[in-house]
Amino acid sequence: MLYQGLTAVQPGLTLAIVSHMMSQSRFTTQSTFLLLAGATLIAIALSGCGRAEFAFENGGSFSQTEPPTVCSPFDPANPPSNQNGLAGSIQYLEASQPRYSSVLDMVSKGKDAGVKLILSQLDVPTVAFTKGFVDSKTGAALKTSSGDTLIEWFSIDVRSELLLSDTDSAGFYQLALLSDDGAVLNIDATLTDAGTLLVDNDGEHPTRMGCASKGIELKKNISRPIRVKFYQGPRYHIALTLMWRKVSAENSATDANCGLTGNDVFWDSTKTPSLATAKYNELLTRGWKVVPSKNFILPSDVRSNPCVK
Repeated sequence: MLYQGLTAVQPGLTLAIVSHMMSQSRFTTQSTFLLLAGATLIAIALSGCGRAEFAFENGGSFSQTEPPTVCSPFDPANPPSNQNGLAGSIQYLEASQPRYSSVLDMVSKGKDAGVKLILSQLDVPTVAFTKGFVDSKTGAALKTSSGDTLIEWFSIDVRSELLLSDTDSAGFYQLALLSDDGAVLNIDATLTDAGTLLVDNDGEHPTRMGCASKGIELKKNISRPIRVKFYQGPRYHIALTLMWRKVSAENSATDANCGLTGNDVFWDSTKTPSLATAKYNELLTRGWKVVPSKNFILPSDVRSNPCVK
């Protein structure tokens, strides 16, 4: 057997189901699972509280409660709706870890911050990130395991579904990420399918506009799942803005500002809030705009938005 037993770790309550039960012919696989489920519920009920942590005897564990949620830390004035937004997680590097320069390394090798992240959209201009991930509901800043406010060497991994609104026309759209530091966007990406890399703006750099080389087709009433991974290297400046524009065909996606780099190129971060520059306004005249929150649909596996009261 894979597991020798299941132990509920709570004060004054221990539940053990040993593997020899499964070796008895009178126990089917289905009945064993029912026993496990029933015993779990009884343990929770008898404990008198809503939290139950369980540990397998082989060292693995799981928790019955959901992790805390960080709601709209970049844009607290624009909280997600019950249906709209992006959902994901936060990772960070501990002091003993190497300083990676790839978002994939940051996400896969970083320590999970142990929270759910809900964003309304990706609209973070170049700004000094000094306050950290401040929860819009509690006002508390996310801390590392050493007790420091998390403002550098972190990554986020979020998923959503792009859906045209009633006022958007169907056709081909070019996407771009303005980010500091690295960010990538995969289209048709799910929890189990990596999808296709569409925008590659990875690496340690000041704010840079990374553009998709091709347009993607968006149809009315049909969503396209996306996954965005972003990381912040050394303090202080960050940026993470997803923009799109309508293009005439799949292969007509080009723009003169794609690849431009600099923390003062698109926004003046010395002002509060950051002010758009002439280069940013050029993008608007060529049809670019920040993807609105109404076009982000929470993934189907996110049953409800914990940030909505």
